[in-house]
Amino acid sequence: MNALVRESLFGRLSNFLTNNKFFPYPELEAPKIKALPVSASVSATSSTSTAPEPIQQFLIEFSGPNDPDTPRNWSKLAKTLVMLDVMFLNFSFYAASAIFTPSITGIEEQLGATTAEGTLGLSLFVIAYGIGPLFLSPLSNLPAIGRTPVYVLGSLVFCLFNIGTALGKNIETILILRFFGGFFGSAPISVGGATLMEVYGPSEVPYAIALYAVSGVCGPILGPVCHPFYHQT
Repeated sequence: MNALVRESLFGRLSNFLTNNKFFPYPELEAPKIKALPVSASVSATSSTSTAPEPIQQFLIEFSGPNDPDTPRNWSKLAKTLVMLDVMFLNFSFYAASAIFTPSITGIEEQLGATTAEGTLGLSLFVIAYGIGPLFLSPLSNLPAIGRTPVYVLGSLVFCLFNIGTALGKNIETILILRFFGGFFGSAPISVGGATLMEVYGPSEVPYAIALYAVSGVCGPILGPVCHPFYHQT
């Protein structure tokens, strides 16, 4: 559970701001080396230059199959929380695509848009979330970035574009914001499957992927159903 908190946005920020004191990474702690006095009998020839040693390459991996930091060794509670989080993000994103549909009539009446222009709000969103994974998925595989920034920043930008869409005063603004909202909000479908495959073993991952897929299917179905509630409030 400690590893799960450490890898969250809160854990990473705490670790960074405290210079690896809160939620520390053991591999980042500098080893303590005891200094030894230099012998006076060192010959002058010891300072002569020598040929540089060849650069050695090291493979960085977990400390064996029983390493508690390995996601597949996390507790069932931690794994379940990760799966529910990914499923919720996936559901929310797909629901955002279809929840726009009941608003098309109102957009046509209030903004004077045609039916084709109103439908573009849905079409551009769907096109964008087909393009987004081409960029977000490779970024999440870079060691310097990882999965968490893609999830957090993508979801944050997605929410901001949705707020802008709700406040848009003309059809052009709404269409542009819908496109970029679909692009940056595609983080769950870009790295969701990869996240579950890293957390669950070969015998468990098919069930996790199945539940993940169900959450995506439920989004477009329940999105329009939830629209009247948000419209009234």
